[in-house]
Amino acid sequence: MKSDREIFDSFKVRIANNNTIDLTYLKPILDDKDDERQSELISESIQQIYDEHPDTTFNAYVDITALDDERERVAIGSQAIYKGITKHPQTGKIAIVGQRAIAPLYMKFIMRLIQTTNRNIKWFTDETEAREWLNK
Repeated sequence: MKSDREIFDSFKVRIANNNTIDLTYLKPILDDKDDERQSELISESIQQIYDEHPDTTFNAYVDITALDDERERVAIGSQAIYKGITKHPQTGKIAIVGQRAIAPLYMKFIMRLIQTTNRNIKWFTDETEAREWLNK
């Protein structure tokens, strides 16, 4: 199992312009337990932003282009954590940007998230289009 420091180095969360949270995956996490810990750390980072800005709704720009077919799926525990983030009352629109050639089980989770969370979540392959959609 990787250390929290190693897992923190696999993603970046920051506030960008126009009340948007940027979540960028920098490298794939291959182990299920590490994947679950990564999702916990991401959730904690986003929750800290929400706590610091309690009256703000944030759109999210999620860049998964660094992920590849090495990681075939999202761990079960991570799926619940990500679903919780999407349902948070301070979460607005979510633009997910990635490659078309992402692993089928990863894509299946993303599509299920889009269909079942009752949120405005959209898939893009182009950063400019995603940011324009978030700013509408």
